[in-house]
Amino acid sequence: ERILNKTDKELASVFKRNENLTLCVNSAAAIGCCVVNIGPEDISQGTPYLVLGLIWQIIRIGLLGKINVSFIPELAALLQEGETLDDLRQLTPEQLLMRWVNYHMEKAGSARRITNFKDDIMDSEIYANLLQQIAPAHAKGNMAPVNNVMSSSDSTQRAGHVLGNADAMECRAFVRVPEDIAKANEKGRNRERLNLAFVANLFNKYPALYVDEVEEQIEETLEEQTYRNWMNSMGVTPFVKDLYADLRNGLVLVRLINVLRPDLVNWKRVTLDFDPKRRIFQMLGNCNHAVECCKAMGLVIVNLSGDDIKNGERTLILGLCFQMMRMYTLQMLAKIRGDDKPMDDKQIVAWVNQELEGKSNISGFRDPKLATGRPVLDLLECIVPGSVNFSLYKEGDNAANCRLAISMCRKSGARVYALPQHLEMVHPKMIMTVFACLMLLKFQVSNAN
Repeated sequence: ERILNKTDKELASVFKRNENLTLCVNSAAAIGCCVVNIGPEDISQGTPYLVLGLIWQIIRIGLLGKINVSFIPELAALLQEGETLDDLRQLTPEQLLMRWVNYHMEKAGSARRITNFKDDIMDSEIYANLLQQIAPAHAKGNMAPVNNVMSSSDSTQRAGHVLGNADAMECRAFVRVPEDIAKANEKGRNRERLNLAFVANLFNKYPALYVDEVEEQIEETLEEQTYRNWMNSMGVTPFVKDLYADLRNGLVLVRLINVLRPDLVNWKRVTLDFDPKRRIFQMLGNCNHAVECCKAMGLVIVNLSGDDIKNGERTLILGLCFQMMRMYTLQMLAKIRGDDKPMDDKQIVAWVNQELEGKSNISGFRDPKLATGRPVLDLLECIVPGSVNFSLYKEGDNAANCRLAISMCRKSGARVYALPQHLEMVHPKMIMTVFACLMLLKFQVSNAN
């Protein structure tokens, strides 16, 4: 936030406003929003469907981004007979929320079940029961009982009582008026999204899930988060919420390969809709084809098989993800340079030092001084003179300086996916992508001039 242009004088400048919007778009991509065909000018011009679409993506990631077993082990309470945690990992956040609502419907003794966030909630019966089930004790005295909510024959009045109960629980959000519930299926109003957001907010505040024993989950690493967000920003489907679980069927990988090399995937060999009886074999077939395509692209995938992807072998999958992300970054660089010659790490380091001209040269992507963020800021200033406000640099505060460096890069137009923590911890693979993105920015600036 320190780097935003906020004063009246700054906001009067088209260039300064565009810097803010560039930071917005690049930061949205870094958290996993699909920003294909969205630029700062689209937001500036107020293109409705693009602006609303981007806002919804940001809200969705904020509300639903951590609704999975890895972040909330208590979701194990939603397991049905014969299921394992891997089955839960395959569900989307929307599916998990519906299962959560139905779990509480069963607890309430109600026969009602939810299958969508519009038609099924319009009579308010599901909401009335859900709120009573999850409400904390201190709020229940100010809430209308289910029978009182449902006593009215007017669906709008019932929805009003539901919102009153949500007020008592301090979780009335997104659904502002009773009509958002009572007329949730009205065409052109996108009220289904509002109700999805309403339910997600209820879950995040009052999950009311209890299990006797919680299986210890492996916390998502920064590297995993970065790859996942990069994939989502590319617009691949399905949305990647768990790096290993969501790559297991091979679909995300073949779609990423299709972005990198559109002529390579043989779609006749790819199963898009799985037969429950043959699902395992179809998943393996997709993964095997993905491995074949990766080899054809020249990626180094020693010891990686389709089985490894299907089984979620972490180390091998991480190596593949890095190579794909690196290839994408270098492809963008080659495209703007008009040169198909591949670049290696040594060439990128040599370019960095050539640009820095002795200011804060680096020995490589493991150089300890990178943890200060200073080499990145100095390089950015060389590429875009006047872009870095060095008064914000705090000597000795590496964490703040690395946040400053990554944010400044994004504000200046570099599509950086790496996180400040990668810089502070001197993560060589991610740091390489930062400098590759800055190299790309350099060519964009040069071409524009």
